[in-house]
Amino acid sequence: MIKAILYSQPVDDAIPTIIHDNGTELVGYPGTDVDGDPCLIVEITPDATIGHGVTICWEHPNYYIEPQHCKLVQETGGACWLLHDVWRLVPKVVEPEPPTEPIPIPGTTPEEVIQYIFNSTHPDLSDHDGCGEFTADCQKALSDTLSALYGHIAKEPGQNQYDGHAVDAIMLLMPFGGVDAGIYDIIKNSVSPEAEPAFNWVEPANPSLWYNPAFESVKLVARKK
Repeated sequence: MIKAILYSQPVDDAIPTIIHDNGTELVGYPGTDVDGDPCLIVEITPDATIGHGVTICWEHPNYYIEPQHCKLVQETGGACWLLHDVWRLVPKVVEPEPPTEPIPIPGTTPEEVIQYIFNSTHPDLSDHDGCGEFTADCQKALSDTLSALYGHIAKEPGQNQYDGHAVDAIMLLMPFGGVDAGIYDIIKNSVSPEAEPAFNWVEPANPSLWYNPAFESVKLVARKK
């Protein structure tokens, strides 16, 4: 019987199985080659025709290799070996890029943060939606940079609003950083060619209308009141 000599790294516990294209399965076992080195041996039976295709599979408790297709070749003198004839391509595992850290917004006062948002986003404050987007950007920046106490003023359907909140004002729920609690206009002469950023106290805070989108549950409770 012809013996195919195979080698693996590591050798310990690796078991090869040669599956002929005709369905014959030949299971290998540990042994030594003619030089006495550890190897794996598969005995080639007469029904496993030499010169035809086979698939070699490996079993190991700690390692895995995809089955590879080869040709079973016999040299003059009876030596048997495997000619690898199919190179199986495996998709690359693309490592996700690490999340980028948000760029800190400069400013230590509401006025500085609001002016920075105006200068960096270039909103159209002569337009209703432009004012609403600017207000949303300012609220988020104030909440992220200074305090989560800076929130929106909830509006009901039918009221002048943008996405459920005031178009040109925000609310500081409690005093913070030397700034009084209250409702503040952040656009002077909103929805007009003369509109410009501002931070002007209008009236005391109204907790029943305050919400911060960063806390969705608070937002929903506020809108139900």
